[in-house]
Amino acid sequence: MPAPQTDIDVVDVIDGAVGSLSKGVNLFAGPTRDYSLNSSIPHRAVFVLADGGDLSSPIKGTADERHPYVSIRVRSDPESSASAFQLGQVLAREVYDAIDQSPPAGYIDSRTLGSQPAYIGPDDDGHHEWLITVSLTVDV
Repeated sequence: MPAPQTDIDVVDVIDGAVGSLSKGVNLFAGPTRDYSLNSSIPHRAVFVLADGGDLSSPIKGTADERHPYVSIRVRSDPESSASAFQLGQVLAREVYDAIDQSPPAGYIDSRTLGSQPAYIGPDDDGHHEWLITVSLTVDV
């Protein structure tokens, strides 16, 4: 079995479940990228990054499993926009609901590591940001 590309696999789940997000438009695999007038990265965007995980541990009588993590960062429009916080929070909850217990194809499970998206505050440009950490389970 080829090694999973967890960030891309999670992007595919979110892309199929959250109507306001489109892969490559405002939904990206990889680290957070800054907004810029000359960039194709919009203010309101979601970034999915493969971020370590738990070591594989064999369990007697079962297949080995790996538990890779992904970090999902949700960014709102800048604070100067009307309802930037509220709309960003709604998007973060939609992303959370899309991936919690909805594993990508080829995975056994998908669990968020918190009971809701964690608000991490505004960035230097006034975008509100939320963090969602997900543990995936895959057979090896």
